[in-house]
Amino acid sequence: MKKQICWAVATVLFFCGCTDNYRVRVDETNIALQAPAAGAVFDLNNLGDDYRFGWDPDGGEYALVLSKSPYLLNPYVIEAGSTGSYTADYQALDQQLALFGLKAGESAQLYWSVKPSDNLAIASSEIRPLAVRRLVSKLEAPEDRFRLALSYDEPDTPCEFAWDAEGLSETESCELIFSSGPQFEAAKTAVFDANGSRKATLTHEQLQTLIGKLALDPFNLNTVYWNVRIKSDGTWVSLAPATLLLDGMPIYTDPRDGEVYRVVKLIYSDGEEVVWFADNYRGSRFTDGSDLGPDDVRWPSAEELRDAQNGNPVPEDRIAEYQHVYGGHYRFDIRNDIAPEGWHLATNEEFVKLFNEAALADGGVVVLKDPVFYSGGITSTDTHVNAWKMNMTAAGRYLEWGSYIEFNKKYANFHIATLPEHMRGKTNVTLLHDGGAQLWYPEQTLYAPVRFVYGNP
Repeated sequence: MKKQICWAVATVLFFCGCTDNYRVRVDETNIALQAPAAGAVFDLNNLGDDYRFGWDPDGGEYALVLSKSPYLLNPYVIEAGSTGSYTADYQALDQQLALFGLKAGESAQLYWSVKPSDNLAIASSEIRPLAVRRLVSKLEAPEDRFRLALSYDEPDTPCEFAWDAEGLSETESCELIFSSGPQFEAAKTAVFDANGSRKATLTHEQLQTLIGKLALDPFNLNTVYWNVRIKSDGTWVSLAPATLLLDGMPIYTDPRDGEVYRVVKLIYSDGEEVVWFADNYRGSRFTDGSDLGPDDVRWPSAEELRDAQNGNPVPEDRIAEYQHVYGGHYRFDIRNDIAPEGWHLATNEEFVKLFNEAALADGGVVVLKDPVFYSGGITSTDTHVNAWKMNMTAAGRYLEWGSYIEFNKKYANFHIATLPEHMRGKTNVTLLHDGGAQLWYPEQTLYAPVRFVYGNP
């Protein structure tokens, strides 16, 4: 019994003595915050206020950290230099608050601290709460941070812009100014005449032109800043610009020939986002803009579509429609030399992933197929057909000896930029999808349709 008691006492003493060895130590800054005090209020509408952050410097470089979380999660970081203070311009701070999702005039509780700019992972010795309020905007519609998806099918759809014009005469002339940044630098702005003092209407097509004018990403969500300027004296109607979250039309206009193509952004199961051509290419130019030669591309003839040696003949009154949808059939050895700038011919790996992801969707691979121009395995009652808006067609292919086969059946044929390993060194290889889960690589193909993917492969 004595022995058991002695072992128990020894065990307790051992773990007591080792407590420090097992205690989690978290390094903290020794930066002492000065101003603003905990619980201070920054109302940006009080233009005379000093929006200053201060701390005791020790000779290093500092970063001001702002967050909606008391633990500084998902912070906004401002490089604050070495002076021990940072004074925020009220308009710049207003836009920084907008990044937290605050709308114009909205109030919120933030938290702030200061860390060494080269060690943001270190814990703060003090985190202070700060009440903030964004600038009240005189821009009334669309509301701040409104998300607008531009319609390709209805380009004349109107979007009304309205503002509080109190104090302006009815004859005062205004203009809408759009910018890619909150500073409204002249080189990054686009101007539209408002034709009045209180509101203006722009169509979706006009807003689509903004994407090009402001050099925005045409296939991703863009933040566009807008305000109203009085023509007579150049002053702004609102101290704070509004933001418009703009989704561009799902189209691409090839600058080489003006041809317009549908595009689609797909989000795969692993979160990857990929923008595809949603039409077969139908251009007649190389990447550098020079014309293709007579042997570089073939176009399915009316006779080939009408006679249909294998497949379903095309009615006479729809031949031109089919020719447009099928697009050009391009020679194997030029397939990688015809993509528009900023695009590339889809690789084998990209096609494999596309079909694998489609197979997981409700309806399977029919989500890729145009129900009008793809006969195999398609029923009019299947609600999943072409759900992904890829508009794949059974456009067929040309064999190396010149015959045109497999159009208007159950096969999707495409050239691929990279050949699968087992086909390396081969020529005239295309990818063929049989309507099920199989991918085939026929060697006899000389001419086939192509699809492009946005960005670098």
